[in-house]
Amino acid sequence: TLFRSTRLLLPPEGCGAASGCKLPARLLKSASGPLQWVLPAAVFDGAFHLTGVERTEESEESAPGMEPEVREADAAVDAEAERCLNWRYPYGAAEQIPSKVTPTELKSLMSQPDPEAAVGAPRQPGPAQIRLPDIAAEHLSAVQRGSAVHLVLQHIALEKAGTAAGIAEEIRRLVLREFLTGTEARAVRPESLLAFFESRLGRRLRRAEKIRREFRFSLMEDAASVFAGAAEGDRILLQGVIDCCFEEDGALILLDYKTDRIEKEAEFREMYRPQLAWYAAALERLTGKPVRERWLYALSVDKAIPLEKSEDRP
Repeated sequence: TLFRSTRLLLPPEGCGAASGCKLPARLLKSASGPLQWVLPAAVFDGAFHLTGVERTEESEESAPGMEPEVREADAAVDAEAERCLNWRYPYGAAEQIPSKVTPTELKSLMSQPDPEAAVGAPRQPGPAQIRLPDIAAEHLSAVQRGSAVHLVLQHIALEKAGTAAGIAEEIRRLVLREFLTGTEARAVRPESLLAFFESRLGRRLRRAEKIRREFRFSLMEDAASVFAGAAEGDRILLQGVIDCCFEEDGALILLDYKTDRIEKEAEFREMYRPQLAWYAAALERLTGKPVRERWLYALSVDKAIPLEKSEDRP
């Protein structure tokens, strides 16, 4: 049996704390592991009684003058051991569901990888990231270029964003303050930023009194609303970073910048629809104000793309 294989050294039958006898020193000395110390002590104190466990020759020798009792293995003991060894965690499906997710990751899971997945995403625990000097990173990847553009849009002084000279001055300021490297600054197209800030949507942003840029949020959501098959009552942490939102007449305007290329506008809109739906739901929960409009701004083609209010929400 399971217990016989551990070679338990049990005290003689009838010997216990109530009878005034002590555990034999030889029994304790010959134990080879924690189990062979704990179980004899528990039996000795009367905490529980073992059946179907074979007493060994060592325990017989430790109690001279007392006849050992050898019992047949109890089928119930074997059955209990089998049950314990074959136990499986009853919530195995939950192991496949992450405890934390971002709207960008959800979009990638549900459709296709996001070319801007690394832009603005909360940093994950791991080794420190060291920014390389310009000489080691003259050619930026698409994600790095997108990150540089987002940094400028996050920190640019809006009162200077209405002219090409003002935008160029702001980019130089961000380099001097080490928000950007020289290579990242050269990857930003000032004319594209000017086109945005001169557009109707950009002018509305510049006139707004309440503006949030790179707005980070964390919300607990029902896991079933995110992942099919999640158990009722399971919760998941939803984290994200909203590029920009501003307030007009008591309602919020949601704006998300995109630097990736557009092949077909309809597909582009569908790609980012779930992500902005989660952003809008998060804003409404956190602020208590309705999100009246949702916009994508495609910097690669200098175009504002609206997402209608009537579209499906998460």
